[in-house]
Amino acid sequence: VFTSFKEKQDSSDTVFCRMTDHAWTHTSIPLACVARSPNNHLYIHHVSGPRQGQQDWQASARIAQSISINVCSSLQSPPGAGCDGAAICMSNGPSAVSYGYALEEPVWLTTGGVQLTYSMPDKQTTQLCSKGITRSAVVTFTCMPANVGQPVLVGQDADCTLYFQWATYAACSVSDTAIQGSGCSVIDTARGNVYNLSSLSATTKVFGIGQYDYHLRVCQPVNSPCGNGMGACQVDTTNNNNKVYDLGMASTTSIYIAQGQLFMNITGGTTCHAGQPDQAQRSALVTFICNPSIPIGQPVFVSENAVCMYSFTWETAAACALTQEVSCVTHDPATGSTYDLTPLKLIRHNWEVQNPLDGYEFEINVCRSINPPSNPIFKECPLTAGGCQALDNETLPHSIGSVAGPVFSNGALSITY
Repeated sequence: VFTSFKEKQDSSDTVFCRMTDHAWTHTSIPLACVARSPNNHLYIHHVSGPRQGQQDWQASARIAQSISINVCSSLQSPPGAGCDGAAICMSNGPSAVSYGYALEEPVWLTTGGVQLTYSMPDKQTTQLCSKGITRSAVVTFTCMPANVGQPVLVGQDADCTLYFQWATYAACSVSDTAIQGSGCSVIDTARGNVYNLSSLSATTKVFGIGQYDYHLRVCQPVNSPCGNGMGACQVDTTNNNNKVYDLGMASTTSIYIAQGQLFMNITGGTTCHAGQPDQAQRSALVTFICNPSIPIGQPVFVSENAVCMYSFTWETAAACALTQEVSCVTHDPATGSTYDLTPLKLIRHNWEVQNPLDGYEFEINVCRSINPPSNPIFKECPLTAGGCQALDNETLPHSIGSVAGPVFSNGALSITY
């Protein structure tokens, strides 16, 4: 049964749909994964995304069993058949027990932070605990800027409920202050993520809507048919008159992040509504949307407002953060011991190593791709790499491999890049 309700926000009605009862389908319910505080800030849990779909989270827990968690969606790789469709699972070898999935959106806590509850629908009667009670779990997210964090098991009660704490940037209120980039890239200082749109600057994108064609280029001038040095323009093709309206200059283009979203703003276009009270200069605003399956993509016209700002959206892999993270927790299957290397993960700098035998220098990170290096010899190191090797007299550094998590094998803990 679905019911609708309205929430008043900024003089507009937003209609939501809530499922109040449902049958057990072995599939988690897709959630927006957003909680709203009284001051209207959003808490958006991106913690199901920073791993780029590589693996599920492994909770840090001092127990023999392993605990896999995903946020607001099912596990990517359930550790056993008993956890098919689950979002949280406890396993020990081939044995796996589901603790359900999130049935409702996360809620904002008056004490600060966000809480997400996992459970089973009332009609699901399998995998009950010894007391005949449905298993459940509660994850409490607290704000830790610029770090994706890790779920940590902090307790379990007699009613078969697991309790986790997770300090992460995803529980921080979204800032209204824009973070300005430099050139064609920007670093989200709140989350420690790096974005680079330079791959979109190679060609001019031309697309039409109705009587108008639009010419747009990222971080570079379009030139013909736009005016000299313009980054975007609109061409009126009515009766083939091809009148050009410049939307803004490439030199005034700014890449920035605001409220967790990546934008490009182009200003300094030709005048519109000349001589009228609402006279303004044309401008363009592009909202970039991360889609790893679309290498370049195409901008799409959305609207023009009263002050001649032209809005576009652009779905592309270039809008995905270069920063990659993986779980930093592993287990010794022989003893059940848990090892957590999360404290070695850096969000501002990199670990620096020098080999005195051959002069090679290394910059590496743990369970996370390297951060923008301060050492100039590593300037060209790809920010998707787990580490880089360089010599002073070499032109380009060498990536030593992709980001990887720890593995415990043959009595030793290691990471292989």
